[in-house]
Amino acid sequence: MPDPFVSGRGIRKIGRLKGMLDIYYDPTYADIEWVMGYKSDSFLNAGVVYAPYIAFYATPVTTLDDLVSRQAMYSQYAIHVVNSSF
Repeated sequence: MPDPFVSGRGIRKIGRLKGMLDIYYDPTYADIEWVMGYKSDSFLNAGVVYAPYIAFYATPVTTLDDLVSRQAMYSQYAIHVVNSSF
């Protein structure tokens, strides 16, 4: 399996399952790991809500007396299960 950071490849669509579900390949996942998602036309079919408070924040670059530049990056979000039937 090629290294995605070296070869420039990342997550890519590789097909469809029974004409309904898109199948994606992520080379950074182990062979026994997988993620499944579903996107509906209505918010009423939501099982989980992802709500980012701060999508991405980067602090200014700071160079200390050891001459090493540092920058912090973070995000804040909440994940809430709204319907555990899914």
